[in-house]
Amino acid sequence: MVRDYRSLEAQQYRRLYSTARWKQTRAAQLSEHPLCETCLERGLITAATVCNHKDKDSKATPDGFFAGPFSSLCAPCHDQTEQRQEKAGYSFAVGADGWPTDAQHPANTGSLDTAQPIGTAKTHPTWFRKVHVPTTLVCGPPASGKSTYVRQHAAEHDRIICFDTIAASLFGKPGDVRAIDLTSEQIGDVLRQRNEQIADLMWAKAKGKWPHAWIILTEPKTPYRQWWADTLGCDVVVLATPEQECIRRIRTDRQAGDRRSHEAERIVRRWWSQYQPRQGDVVVCS
Repeated sequence: MVRDYRSLEAQQYRRLYSTARWKQTRAAQLSEHPLCETCLERGLITAATVCNHKDKDSKATPDGFFAGPFSSLCAPCHDQTEQRQEKAGYSFAVGADGWPTDAQHPANTGSLDTAQPIGTAKTHPTWFRKVHVPTTLVCGPPASGKSTYVRQHAAEHDRIICFDTIAASLFGKPGDVRAIDLTSEQIGDVLRQRNEQIADLMWAKAKGKWPHAWIILTEPKTPYRQWWADTLGCDVVVLATPEQECIRRIRTDRQAGDRRSHEAERIVRRWWSQYQPRQGDVVVCS
């Protein structure tokens, strides 16, 4: 069975593609921009056949659906890139800072850096819904002990979803690959697989497949943790390990050769400067 990762809103707007108004909109776009924009960026000349919505959120309303903005693409570019982005829930484009423009920095994927507002950070996909597996979100700054906490509390057959673990499985040995080592495209690959793993929990057939699921993130801000709790229906645990203790652990790792230590210290300080309590969180100090 082919899975439909679209939100209910997305499934509803599909009918608009068959309207006369859309056919006129598509014809106007392709007449004004007849070449595939993605191919042009690669130095290729290819006729465009698809009028693509550049802003995926604009399709949520009929007015936005027909308003654009649009891009002209050939079918292969649309199918291979645009639909992958819609499924992943964020853009694969690279911004000036080297990170995917619509994606969060790795802090909210489970590793390093900082948070961005919900709605801009498409690592909170709009197609996520309630899960059928009891799920716990484990948050905290670097070196707070998130992975250790999960290992201590997870049962043998529980599902554990962690950015660093996925990155290691795709691009290196366990424990050797972190977000700081990855290119923007690789981060996109990891986030897409992470989203797919979370999506597996949303299917009714997942009930009973895993006794429990654990998702490791950082999420210092209340709105982010609230979004996860509301969207997935999960519990939230925050490892509020004191800033100085996290830094002590990082400096110990530095002596063992962890080259991420200087960056990690900065992220710990930023996490604590952004941390906001949320009613309903289980706060653990270690």
